[in-house]
Amino acid sequence: MYGLTNIGGLMLNNQISKDYENLTLSNNFIFMKVMQDKRLCIRLLEIILNKKIRDIKYQTQKEFETAPDSKGIRLDVYVEGSSEVYDLEMQSLDTNDLKKRSRYYQGKMDVVFLEKGTDVTYNDLKDSYIIFICTFDLFEKGRHIYSSFLKYLIDEHPRDDFTESLDKSVKKARKNKKWRDEYMTVEMQNRIIRAQGKAEGKAEGKAEGIAEFSTIIDRINAGESADSIISSGIDETTVNKAVALVNKIVSGSTQA
Repeated sequence: MYGLTNIGGLMLNNQISKDYENLTLSNNFIFMKVMQDKRLCIRLLEIILNKKIRDIKYQTQKEFETAPDSKGIRLDVYVEGSSEVYDLEMQSLDTNDLKKRSRYYQGKMDVVFLEKGTDVTYNDLKDSYIIFICTFDLFEKGRHIYSSFLKYLIDEHPRDDFTESLDKSVKKARKNKKWRDEYMTVEMQNRIIRAQGKAEGKAEGKAEGIAEFSTIIDRINAGESADSIISSGIDETTVNKAVALVNKIVSGSTQA
């Protein structure tokens, strides 16, 4: 394991395992797993959009690439209806770029759809919805809706049949050994990357570089492409350094 002693790695593994037992629906990983239940996914969409949805086809962690050398985007929960497509994203961190990121995601989804075949035209594009479920007031207007669901995200207290079902699914996910092992692998790698990012920021000799570098790495780990991060106003050189660091550590972790 890159950058860890055996003892340190064991202690970190134990800590991550304990952390997993306390994860809530506002955690991105747990949210993706819970949304694999089609019944719950449909109901959540109906609550948010205030409309009836007959059926869906979906794939969690859907990846879109528009070029061989492009990382593309990774969507948490991608759902296809008969004439619409939806992207559900759990967002606990205000990265100050959600408006532009949703625009970027939507553009990527359209491009990939149009590339499906030569007979596909713009008129064939399905209506698309990019839905960021935020645990914070993004617009600072106090106008959030579906409050029972949002309250459950914050305090974990179910208030109706739907949040009761969500709560049972979350508790079931916490006991899933396969998912626990998957989470531990991903989280171990992410913590190493963040630690290296802080060290890199210090090496740059600027305090603000530490926070910025860590934020960039968090966004990369969440599946955002380098192009998207750069388009939000982050220096291209800094983003490229972060991408190179992530690739280096991921390679080192898999070879350990």
